[in-house]
Amino acid sequence: MEISTSLHCKDEEIKVKSCVTEKIIELTDEEYKSLCEDLMLNRNFISENQDLMYTDQRGIAHCILALGKSYDDGILINSEGYGYAKYYSVIPNARQLVILDKYPVLNSYIKRMSEVADDILSKAVAESSEGHREYEINIDECNAPGEPIVEPALLLDMLMDSGMIEDNILHSDSIEIILTEEAVNTRYRECYDANWSTELEIICAKHALWIYDVTGGERADFSNCRLENVNLSNCNLCGADLSNALFINCTFKDASMCDVNFSNSKFMNCNFTNMVAEGSYQFCAKYINCDLTNAYFTASNFKNAKIITSEMERTSFMNCCLENIMLEGSTLDRANTTNICYDEMKWNEDGAGQEMAIGGM
Repeated sequence: MEISTSLHCKDEEIKVKSCVTEKIIELTDEEYKSLCEDLMLNRNFISENQDLMYTDQRGIAHCILALGKSYDDGILINSEGYGYAKYYSVIPNARQLVILDKYPVLNSYIKRMSEVADDILSKAVAESSEGHREYEINIDECNAPGEPIVEPALLLDMLMDSGMIEDNILHSDSIEIILTEEAVNTRYRECYDANWSTELEIICAKHALWIYDVTGGERADFSNCRLENVNLSNCNLCGADLSNALFINCTFKDASMCDVNFSNSKFMNCNFTNMVAEGSYQFCAKYINCDLTNAYFTASNFKNAKIITSEMERTSFMNCCLENIMLEGSTLDRANTTNICYDEMKWNEDGAGQEMAIGGM
């Protein structure tokens, strides 16, 4: 966003003055440009309106507002009886303010349309994923009792103006949109790939210090992050936060990940061979085309998790909660399922869930 204004330097405080616009003066572009370039020059339009410009007993300044035909900004003037702009202030987007003052109903309409557009973009990004950028908008669901009616064509124009929409189809009762790849990635707080190996090593090193409560330690926080082609083999990430993160083609071989928060995370084509993640929180986690061979998830909570076309040879789910777990193209036949439980409440009552360190479960 670009605006024109004046910047002050090292003022101790912001001082503002209440002003009332008594009259709006429309100038030609040449007259407005001349006013901006020479504020001390006496001008007819100022002299002719001297009686409108003064400061009253309450300290309120009564002014005129000068607008240029092709300009969005304006100049507020209080001449205090003179023929030039003795007191002035540049008003960014003055013409828009004049329109909104003239037609107050537009304020509520703009506010409502902005709220709807922002809500749609937020939901579309939140529900998007790698390879799934489509989102459908039901116009009826955008309207609310007592609020201005949403205009579909204008809404679509606003969505396109956001720069987050790659393509669209406008129907009579709905709008289909496709997000840009950049928009999908905005759902992630940080994005890491193989080029970030040094930074990731530092994060893991600080996390190791955090585990042992050493000065300079900091818990590894990959929540709401996107990691692709990253190698975290042999790393000690016990107690780290991986919630709501996306991992693509990542390696966790022989990693220590006990008590890690995996909730709502998604792993695609990742290798977890020999990884140990005992007592981890796997609520709604998704494993797609992953290798979980000989991985240990003992006493972990997999409620509502999904494991799709993943290898689970000798994977340990001993003492795990598997309530509502979804298996597609995967089987527990060769996994260790000793003492698994399909009821989270019973699992917690039996004490298995109480050993987990992740809070808020």
